[in-house]
Amino acid sequence: MSIKKALQILYKFAEIPVYQKCKKCGDADPFMGDEGLCWKCFEPDKVENKNKKDIKQNAENPVSIISNLKRYKDNRAHYQSVKLNDKYIISIQASQEHYSTPRETLDSPNDYKNFEVAFRNEKNGPLKNPLSMPEFKDKSWAQYFKYDFTVGAFMPRKEVEKMIIDLQNG
Repeated sequence: MSIKKALQILYKFAEIPVYQKCKKCGDADPFMGDEGLCWKCFEPDKVENKNKKDIKQNAENPVSIISNLKRYKDNRAHYQSVKLNDKYIISIQASQEHYSTPRETLDSPNDYKNFEVAFRNEKNGPLKNPLSMPEFKDKSWAQYFKYDFTVGAFMPRKEVEKMIIDLQNG
């Protein structure tokens, strides 16, 4: 067994993220989808149908979206992203690695009060900062992006629900 394989097995059991290089940009990232792309480079419209289940197209209500988040099988610290519409993908995260309450990896998203949230426009790719977007800068949920401009930190569930509604209508 190679050292690399042994470390991957060790990290998996210890729940330590394994950093891999993105096939597109080369950045190291513990959140790597099956297609070998980091979250920034992932383009759901270009993924084969077998992987489209990882990004759920969703017109559900915000409570259902949060309640139905599913973790990746190979990385329990990360929930799968959700495609809200043709314009936005949202990443709602909660674990020991994220700005969430509690800050531990639990099985159900319903066990969390606060989440780490990020979103991007599918066409442009990079994470968005709502404070620099006229349509979102005055929304109550945008204030959670003021400390780290690409993720909303410790965002309460009700604010995440408001954000989902705004992005669905955006």
